[in-house]
Amino acid sequence: MIKLSKLTDYAITLLSVLYKNKTRSFSASVLAEVTGIPEPTTSKILKQLSASDLVTSTRGVKGGYQVNGDYEAVSLTKVIEIIEGDISLTDCASCITHECANKEICPMDGGWTEINKAVLNTLNSFSLAGVLDKAKTIEIRE
Repeated sequence: MIKLSKLTDYAITLLSVLYKNKTRSFSASVLAEVTGIPEPTTSKILKQLSASDLVTSTRGVKGGYQVNGDYEAVSLTKVIEIIEGDISLTDCASCITHECANKEICPMDGGWTEINKAVLNTLNSFSLAGVLDKAKTIEIRE
C-alpha cells in the first residue's frame, strides 16, 4: 500500500486551519489544541512549513504562525515533499541516482520511472488552495 505518513496528514490539517483563518496568527499551542495534534508534533511540523516559506512565523506576544503567499500557486506535491522527502514509488524511480544490485537482471529496469512521473503529475495537478478550500472551517476563539 502506498500511504503518506501521519505527519503529512497533520501538516495538511494545520495548513487548513491557518488557511481558513488567513488574517490571523496562531501559536503552536492554540493550533495543537484545536486540531488535537500533540503540541511537540505541531511545533515540529510548523517549523518545517516555516522553513519552506509556506507559513510565516512571528515572535512575541502577538506572534504566531500564519499562511504565507498564494496557495493557488503551490502544488500538493510541495507539502508532501516538505514532510516526506522526494516522492518515489521505488528507489529506482527516484530522481536521486540509485545503485541497484539487481539492475542487470531486473525486468522493471526503468519501468517504474514512467509510473512515478504519472503519480507526480497527478499530485502536481492539485493546488494546495484547491485542497484546502474543501476542508471544513474550524472556529478558533482565543
